[in-house]
Amino acid sequence: NSSNTVVISNSGVVTRGDSTISVVLTATITKGSVTETKNFTVTVIKKEAEAGACQVNYYIRDQWDTGFVTDVTITNQIGNLAGWKVTFSFPSGQQVTNLWNGIATQTGEFLEVLNENDNANINKGENIEFGFQGTHNGTNDIPTDIRLNDRLCDGQI
Repeated sequence: NSSNTVVISNSGVVTRGDSTISVVLTATITKGSVTETKNFTVTVIKKEAEAGACQVNYYIRDQWDTGFVTDVTITNQIGNLAGWKVTFSFPSGQQVTNLWNGIATQTGEFLEVLNENDNANINKGENIEFGFQGTHNGTNDIPTDIRLNDRLCDGQI
């Protein structure tokens, strides 16, 4: 059914500006003995990556065959908080056995740490600090989905 066959060849040019990316596609369409060329332009406006709700320092202070001690410091960039919640998932099945400067609840790999009464108020630019001891099965990877009050830290995606 060659009368319904369309051959398309294309080429494109990408131009990157400070605030936009433009892609110009040139399509040459040939049907039988008729050839037609068309240019199509797509412009994408760059969006600034949103700053994370916080900056995180997840520091493994000590580690041994099946255990570890970690200090977590989170710099609040949201605003003044009258209570906080930090959440993340352990990527390697780690389990918290003892946590200080917060109230921990762990379900599977998911850890939730809530403030205590004496460290609930954290102003913008101030730090939330807690630490914990835990166990692992030989692998102790660092979480990449750390959130403060349900907002991703460090601009993580």
